[in-house]
Amino acid sequence: MLVLASGLRAENLLPNASFEQGDDRPIGWRLVGVGGRRVAAAHEGRSAIMAEGRGNEDSSWRAEGIDLRPGSLYRLTFYARREPGAQGGTAIAGSRRVIREFFPSDDWKPFEFIISVP
Repeated sequence: MLVLASGLRAENLLPNASFEQGDDRPIGWRLVGVGGRRVAAAHEGRSAIMAEGRGNEDSSWRAEGIDLRPGSLYRLTFYARREPGAQGGTAIAGSRRVIREFFPSDDWKPFEFIISVP
């Protein structure tokens, strides 16, 4: 399947994927939970979004207004890291129906997975 998918044209579905527009909250994104913000000059000098967890409380960012087409495949790719010196922590990414957990380290690492929409 990856060979077939490699010839398809890709488009970015996430709003303001570079996170350069907006103040503490990038345009088209909503923070849910106890804490987070847009961070300027994060990975390779580009802005990123940060979500905080405080023990039993967590936070997440949601992109508004993304319509996934039934029967389609999507690849979600991103870079993530935890705060240097932090213990544990999990990054959760995906759609409303499909999520995956990732375990960032102190250094920026790329992550990706494929979502199949029923």
